[in-house]
Amino acid sequence: MLAGPDGLSGCDFYALRYNDWIKQADALFASGTEFHRQYDAEFARLGHQASLVSLDRYLGAFAEMLYGGQPDKAVILYNRFARFGGFPGISLLARDPVIIDIGVAVLQIGDELSKFLK
Repeated sequence: MLAGPDGLSGCDFYALRYNDWIKQADALFASGTEFHRQYDAEFARLGHQASLVSLDRYLGAFAEMLYGGQPDKAVILYNRFARFGGFPGISLLARDPVIIDIGVAVLQIGDELSKFLK
């Protein structure tokens, strides 16, 4: 119960932790797969071999948070997973436009997902 100016009223509180969301949201796999496909295509276009391991569900969460305007959260959540999964971390270099250093490339995230800067 929550006390207000008119007395007690009912109140509910709901939470969905990021890791629970990632485990439950099957659509993240498709988003991560598409991000990975574009990543591989851009590397192929530039004549480089892509070195990103397929982490499509976490890449999906990462991409969706970027699309949702949450680049800080995207990087923090991905880095938490990467740290314990033995994968390299990433860095947020700028917020407007969003520029991310993924180690093997620097990405500018925009309308067409990404433009490789390195």
